[in-house]
Amino acid sequence: MPKVANQVSGLSSTDVKSAARTLDILELLAEFPEGLSLTEIEKHLGIPLSSLHGLMSTIVNRDFASKVPATNVYRLGPRLVQIASSYRSQSNLVSIVDPIMERLKQITSETISLTVLQGNMILFVHKRPAEGRVQIVNPVGTRLYAHATGSGKIMLAYLPAEEINRLYPDEELPALTKNTIRTKTELLAELAESRQREYAYDNQESEIGVWAVASCIRGVDGNPVAALSVAAPVFRLDGKDYHKWHSYMVEGAREASLQLQFTG
Repeated sequence: MPKVANQVSGLSSTDVKSAARTLDILELLAEFPEGLSLTEIEKHLGIPLSSLHGLMSTIVNRDFASKVPATNVYRLGPRLVQIASSYRSQSNLVSIVDPIMERLKQITSETISLTVLQGNMILFVHKRPAEGRVQIVNPVGTRLYAHATGSGKIMLAYLPAEEINRLYPDEELPALTKNTIRTKTELLAELAESRQREYAYDNQESEIGVWAVASCIRGVDGNPVAALSVAAPVFRLDGKDYHKWHSYMVEGAREASLQLQFTG
């Protein structure tokens, strides 16, 4: 049923007006595949034309909508298709990896995380948290510097050199702790070693008191898709066979990679 009410008038106290209006426009266009003119959008949403001009210009410039020259109507753009495809791929990835993560959690009794690479950052997209009272607090949606994490380093390790140079044009790297890699030269050496052994450590590099090890899930083309990691507070490692955990992560990542048709 097409929207006819003024959506913006229903803003909550935490909404940003321009952001809410942008989302209202996209939702409205989704209900009218044939497209809407600027005047029709204004009538449906009650956004003043003076504001609507600027919003639509930004939305079109970012490919979230397209303007049909012959009719001057607006339709949803290709960028949304890309986002939808990424979401479907991510959802499929989680469904494949979740049973593996649950098994790894049972083996290690610690938090298992699934992360993806976004530029020079990692994003946590799924977790199987440990059951102890002390938890590693990196909830889904958290972003961290890739070079400061085991997950990030093992995914970076499988990128081509030109991509690494694009992501890290400078020699100096930002540090999260005293243990974080601080130079590109150090990072390149670490990536070469991590690629050879198929796993990478976070030895209190992203947060003091937290230790982790990760392995890379690769797609059919061999490129990094995601990383599996186990993380634990350093004080809880005593008495555990954490020196074997890297082999569990490698095994789990290989299993997931095979399901994604990687045969390397």
